[in-house]
Amino acid sequence: MSVYLPTKSTTDSKIIFDDCIDQLYEIVQKYKETHDIVIGGDFNEDIVKETNNSKRKIALLEFMKECKLTTNHKGPTFINTSGADISEIDYFLHSNIDLQPSKRITDHPVNVSDHHPILLQMQCYLTQHAQQTSNNQKLKIKWEKLDKQQYTDIISKEIIKYSDMLENDNESIDQIIKDTTNLMSETAKKVSKQKTYGKNKLKLNIWNKEIADALKANKQAYKIWKDNGRPMNIDHPLIIEKKLTRKTFRTEIRNEELRRKHNERNILIHSNSGDKNLFL
Repeated sequence: MSVYLPTKSTTDSKIIFDDCIDQLYEIVQKYKETHDIVIGGDFNEDIVKETNNSKRKIALLEFMKECKLTTNHKGPTFINTSGADISEIDYFLHSNIDLQPSKRITDHPVNVSDHHPILLQMQCYLTQHAQQTSNNQKLKIKWEKLDKQQYTDIISKEIIKYSDMLENDNESIDQIIKDTTNLMSETAKKVSKQKTYGKNKLKLNIWNKEIADALKANKQAYKIWKDNGRPMNIDHPLIIEKKLTRKTFRTEIRNEELRRKHNERNILIHSNSGDKNLFL
């Protein structure tokens, strides 16, 4: 994943920063069991400088610890207006400890940015899969973006045969109506740009009723905060409620992870060492 986290230039930067971290947390939780996680980009926070005790740094380090992500230090990556390297704010966070350390490139011949490029090399195996279509995708037609002229032309051309069928006493009126309705529906889908919903819905590998309730409460708190104009004062009750419900959600995930690890450990402790399903 490529990221750009907010700068410190606004008073609400910590709130936006936390929201970004929460989104990254959900993505990692969704894919960590099936993918190697690599998050690269400008995090706009120096987690190396010992004198930096900002809340943003603490939040980023906690996120890395919870998601078992690591990085390496390459030296300053940000260049100030005087041309001096002053802080390291660009990183690759990843879950694969076997990856080679990332590098800072300081001698790129055409770099005009105020950041030094960073490089991470990894070995990838790409497999091409046949494109699959899902019958569960919900299609929504945006009539305001539909090509109405093309829609009219197709309907005008195809509707003639249904007019002829109406004059035939052997044809079922109900069937003609059904076919005409299908024609209009399929034509609308054909000439409009389709958007699918539900494909990227959060699906955690760890789930229980407590997590579901916590996520529901967090979504409700976010909706109330959004409907009330997105107040940015950190002492605002809606901001506090949104943060508390998000914290509860993440806590419930950690609790379930610990519970499962504890159960697995107990199974191993009390199992027969000759059980070939557990011991090789």
